[in-house]
Amino acid sequence: ANGSPLVLFGMSAGAYLAARVALRLESTDVFLVMVAPMVSPSFLGPSQLEYAHAVWGHQQDTWSWKWYVGESGVIEDVDLLQATAARQQFPLTYISVASRDYLRDQGVALAASLNRSGQLVEFQEWDTSHLGCKVQGYWDRCLGGARDSIASFLQASDS
Repeated sequence: ANGSPLVLFGMSAGAYLAARVALRLESTDVFLVMVAPMVSPSFLGPSQLEYAHAVWGHQQDTWSWKWYVGESGVIEDVDLLQATAARQQFPLTYISVASRDYLRDQGVALAASLNRSGQLVEFQEWDTSHLGCKVQGYWDRCLGGARDSIASFLQASDS
């Protein structure tokens, strides 16, 4: 981040990738925006059971994680909840989840972990599905919600 503030943004698998980049940067000048994030290949919560057959459900999630876990199958290397438990330094983070989403409980768990360590700036939950962002205006609401947090981060970085 070279001393200049950097905002990383991602949705779903992109949120996971943005978090991994942020962890590698090890900079305090990074702000992370995670929307409906993929967090852990081994996490099982009520939303994974309730929305297992949704458009983005168990089959799609399992397929997606195979790209990150690879042939080794070593989950510890990719699990963001384990990274926070291992005290890896997360940047200040905004998390938004969809209430009717397979990934909801993963995002809630990550937000709780980051809140305990002081890295969670804001958490929002929207009444929509994983793919509702384009259909129901979730994108606009989520980005509008993140805008104030990003502005505060950038303003603090200037001082």
